[in-house]
Amino acid sequence: MQRKMMAVGVVLAVLFFGHSPALAAKGHQEHASTTVEDLFLSDARMADSVRRVLDWSWEISGRDIRHLREENLGYGEISLLYGLAKESGHSANELLHMRKDEKMGWGQIAHHFGVKVSDAHRRADSILDGCGMEQEKSRLRVRLEEDDREHRHHGGGDRAECDNGHDRQHDGRAQNGRETRNGERSAKSERKPEAAEQGNNGKGKNNYR
Repeated sequence: MQRKMMAVGVVLAVLFFGHSPALAAKGHQEHASTTVEDLFLSDARMADSVRRVLDWSWEISGRDIRHLREENLGYGEISLLYGLAKESGHSANELLHMRKDEKMGWGQIAHHFGVKVSDAHRRADSILDGCGMEQEKSRLRVRLEEDDREHRHHGGGDRAECDNGHDRQHDGRAQNGRETRNGERSAKSERKPEAAEQGNNGKGKNNYR
């Protein structure tokens, strides 16, 4: 009997504390607080990595990284943004404007400034390594592939497409050149029999004389 009462007491205690709204809210707040603190620490670590890896001369802090996260950029794209800024010599804010307001792809932005997105990508990987976010490197790689497909689908003018267009123009000019040369050879070959025929006709006239 005593054991049954103890078991009932344990069950009631679990039900009370497990379903208490106040305790549940407190636990949720503690979890949310821990998550925010972790993010703030990650922001600060990334800002420090940007300074060290890129020898960043402009002012940068965890607040700047947090602002970029609020623009729906992940840590991978944030590191790419700073890598591209270093490669191009332009500010991160200017590149962010091109990305968000002008809806340009990363490849388009790199091509606009005459740099390679692959070089910026390598810098981004170094930044992520420097702040212990190696897992973000694979996410960034996937995001770049998606970004490239998206802007190709919408007629984006990245470097690869421009190169392909240039190749197509070059091939077209080469083909036209070949057709012109073939036409000239055909015309010459047609004129030769005519000249020979005229020569024979002339000889015939002289003989009649």
